[in-house]
Amino acid sequence: MNKKAFTLLELLIVVLIIGILAAIALPQYQMAIGRSKFATLKEFTRSLGEARNRYFLTHSKYPTSVKDLDIDINVTSEIYSPKAHIRFMLYKIFIV
Repeated sequence: MNKKAFTLLELLIVVLIIGILAAIALPQYQMAIGRSKFATLKEFTRSLGEARNRYFLTHSKYPTSVKDLDIDINVTSEIYSPKAHIRFMLYKIFIV
């Protein structure tokens, strides 16, 4: 007997394996995105602190507005979301 097609059981097993792999990979992918956004946020806050210190050294007082600083701020909502930050911090506390 020549076998020319897959059986239903073989197709179900393949779909099951793909589902399991997706269930493992998706949270890891989302966590990687969260870590990269958090790293971007840390870099941004470091730059903001350095600009504040430069302003203090120049004017002998701290700025009253972010507009007084010598940096360009183009923050989009994609860089930081509180939900992603909380999820990342929980990951750092309980997993790592």
